[in-house]
Amino acid sequence: ADWDTERANTRPNGGVTVMYMTRADIGGAKGRAFNINLLLVHKGKWVDMHTSIASPTQDDIKTLFAIVNSAEIVPESPDDQPPTP
Repeated sequence: ADWDTERANTRPNGGVTVMYMTRADIGGAKGRAFNINLLLVHKGKWVDMHTSIASPTQDDIKTLFAIVNSAEIVPESPDDQPPTP
């Protein structure tokens, strides 16, 4: 991982996003991937949703953000509400 690219942000609807770029040079072939992890707690358990895409374009990165931003925990019952910030 290229840790100089790492960024973390809290989300208004809970959790934290961690973004970073990975780069590799294997046998002369170069590659890169953009990664976003969504970290949150649900019922006292850690959840890590990881998304990544190889050779990302700007549109690919926007798509990953849309996927992560659409994630939500749906309560199973009225007593199972996420904590309010």
